[in-house]
Amino acid sequence: SNRGYMREPKSKGAPDNWPVSYDPAFAAPIRATLKRILESAIAWAGR
Repeated sequence: SNRGYMREPKSKGAPDNWPVSYDPAFAAPIRATLKRILESAIAWAGR
């Protein structure tokens, strides 16, 4: 799941290069999608 919001390491994943640093710009699209999903679920539950 973290591959949706974190970049892959430049070389093969290893303890010294994984996980990569969080990049807000890279994560923005999936964060926006998850926000819409949660808002829709909360609105549905509140009916």
